[in-house]
Amino acid sequence: MERPNLGEVLRHWRRARQPTDAALSLAPRSTFEAVTRQQVEDLRRELSELRNRVNALLFGIAATFLAVLVDLAVRR
Repeated sequence: MERPNLGEVLRHWRRARQPTDAALSLAPRSTFEAVTRQQVEDLRRELSELRNRVNALLFGIAATFLAVLVDLAVRR
């Protein structure tokens, strides 16, 4: 009987370790999980909106600072 080479063994091992579709289910299992997911998704959206507002505020501050610098440079 011939022994399998290392490449064949590794391929078989990798295939066996990959999750199957049946093992990976993202459907909520309970009402609590569904509500919690919704709350987390809402929080993610709110944080994204807050991040956008902070970015806009920082851009406004930087633009104002740049405008002041240009104004000072022009006045000299």
